[in-house]
Amino acid sequence: MPVVRHNPAASQFDIYDNGVVAGYLRYRMEGSEIWFLTTTIMPRYQGKDFETELIRSVLDDAHHRRLGVLPFCPEVRKFIAGNPQYLQLVPPAQLGSFKLGPAGAPTV
Repeated sequence: MPVVRHNPAASQFDIYDNGVVAGYLRYRMEGSEIWFLTTTIMPRYQGKDFETELIRSVLDDAHHRRLGVLPFCPEVRKFIAGNPQYLQLVPPAQLGSFKLGPAGAPTV
């Protein structure tokens, strides 16, 4: 089972498989917001739900820390659009900037 760990020194969350880094999600903190910048999954772990597990874990962490989420990373944005329970993490004024809205529908 993959394990996600926060790596604040590198401003990223790492996902491990049996002690081996399978991927990471880089971020930037801006006040009470976390900006998700890029997600990378190593080639041998692609297509094995590591990306989904990593993104779900970091969004849950942001929720528990009461951080606003700015999904600059396309993979995070796509995940939020497909999982509308995470829309509440994106500040309402930013939903249009990321083409997110109710149930992931584009906003006007």
